Amino acid sequence: MDLDNLTYDIPLRDVRKLITKRMEELGWNLEELERLINCYEAVLPLTPEQKQVLYIDLLFPYKYYGYAKNPFKKGEPGEVKKLLKGYQFDLEACLFYKRYCN
Repeated sequence: MDLDNLTYDIPLRDVRKLITKRMEELGWNLEELERLINCYEAVLPLTPEQKQVLYIDLLFPYKYYGYAKNPFKKGEPGEVKKLLKGYQFDLEACLFYKRYCN
């Protein structure tokens, strides 16, 4: 059994990862975002507090952080193109989610 990538986290992490992946694949599609959330809530409705936590989690710049941490954590030189790509992706995500949630 390989436990290197085992993560103990809130269940909303899975929802955030699913949403982020689909938005990356399909572009920033409001209908798809609503469909994903509605499908999840058909099984397990979200409280207002959980929706707020999901929104906050969606706003965190995970892609940029993933690229930015490598030079420090793994001793690898940072690649400017990857950092810019991560920044652009997370900026688009932030603007999209702010439009959806406001």
